[in-house]
Amino acid sequence: ALMALRSMRSTSPVIKVSVDGERPQIDIKVHVLVNSIMHNQMEDYSSPGKREILAKHAANSIEEEIVRLINKVKEYDVDIYGFASYAARNFKTQQEFKDYNWPEQFKHADYNITVEAWINHPRYDKIKAVSD
Repeated sequence: ALMALRSMRSTSPVIKVSVDGERPQIDIKVHVLVNSIMHNQMEDYSSPGKREILAKHAANSIEEEIVRLINKVKEYDVDIYGFASYAARNFKTQQEFKDYNWPEQFKHADYNITVEAWINHPRYDKIKAVSD
């Protein structure tokens, strides 16, 4: 089935960076509202079950894109998303953070991304799904 979804971030992402382990851990939670669903008329998406499938697909697709973008950024050794400011909160002084060498640590960071997608349609109740 052909499907087009338009999504927008509904709130700011929640970002936490932990530096306790061997490698930094970046946790990102994104809330997305999907609100223009266009599809071919061959499939009926009015049932909650079908809309849950759409929401899950949207959440997983957005998560995959975020992973792709973060991996690309790490390839170029730049932190354009400002994770450093979240990492710095783990240190008491600027010198401690400087000694941690965030640019080098960022290259090896692990991350966990969770996307909550809400399908919004004027004729139906909102449906929520969380990425895998």
